[in-house]
Amino acid sequence: MEHQTSFSLTGVALAYLMGRDPTADLGGNATGFYFECEGTCDRERLAQAIQKVIVHQPMLRTVIFPDGTQAELTEIPVYHMPVIDLSHSSEEEIEAFFRKLREEQSHEIFPVGQWPMFRISFYQLPQNRSRVVFSFDMMLVDRFSIEILVKELHDCYENPELTPEPLLHDYRQYVELLAEERSRKMEQDRAFWERQIPEMPLAPAIALDAGEHSGGRFDTKVKRYSAEFYQKLQDVLYENRILPSVYLLYCYGKCLCRFSGTDALSVSMTVSERSPMQHVFSDVIGDFTKLLLVDLESGGTQPWTEVCRKLQKKIRTYLKHTAFDGLDVMKEIARREQLEARQHFPLPLPAV
Repeated sequence: MEHQTSFSLTGVALAYLMGRDPTADLGGNATGFYFECEGTCDRERLAQAIQKVIVHQPMLRTVIFPDGTQAELTEIPVYHMPVIDLSHSSEEEIEAFFRKLREEQSHEIFPVGQWPMFRISFYQLPQNRSRVVFSFDMMLVDRFSIEILVKELHDCYENPELTPEPLLHDYRQYVELLAEERSRKMEQDRAFWERQIPEMPLAPAIALDAGEHSGGRFDTKVKRYSAEFYQKLQDVLYENRILPSVYLLYCYGKCLCRFSGTDALSVSMTVSERSPMQHVFSDVIGDFTKLLLVDLESGGTQPWTEVCRKLQKKIRTYLKHTAFDGLDVMKEIARREQLEARQHFPLPLPAV
């Protein structure tokens, strides 16, 4: 498998790679994206659209290596979409089939050093219906990249004659620019965080037996609210100029404070931010996520809106100093506190 010159993973992608380590607390897992879409779809047109997007987006023909590097394949590979015929199955059999599929693929760990680290599968259903299942390792994409992927697939599917215009810039250039910015601002941002660290609490003291939780499955808990309740919440957040992701972080912090018996703690959170030169890479697929360590307080008797406003202001300040990123901050805290060489903040919040 010949490839071009390799380049380094970003800090977050490297953290995803390290999270596959079964010896880490809550390790032995990959960070992935799983999605099912049902409708009426022409299999051949979809396969052609997928191939066009692979040709257009270098990250979809990129290989991740165990040493923390990545490289684009020299030759554009042909993706052979798995096709499964369920057209003669009953609805009960189909539901049982996909229930088992979700159990397998929603926690799938794609092997590193191989291509592809994603899967797009086609399932033919009765009455000319079909279901397409997407499974991606998040070292290749972020949330906005998934939107780009879906849009390009849709455009190429609806117009089989369409050939996307070549990208003016690619993900490798972004990583190189990010490294340059990190080198230029490192000392300044390190100094900022060294002033913050002494006041930052540690991770929530929730007991985790080393190794016991490795490779464990993460359960999905769902709480549904009415449209009326959600609209009222959105109105309150808008009136107070509070971002939904900040409110979610506040709620997450309150929950962790409750279960850890503390009033203050720090958690890592992911932030989708394509700087530097965000406008240049707006059409590029890749993992542009950054990691931020944020200190939280329960807020005591303060109104939650006031706590959220303070938290939002703090995050905006922290985002100006990401050359010394969340991983660097966690390493420095571990060094100062003489913590063991293990995951020190194992309960991150994936935010957007």
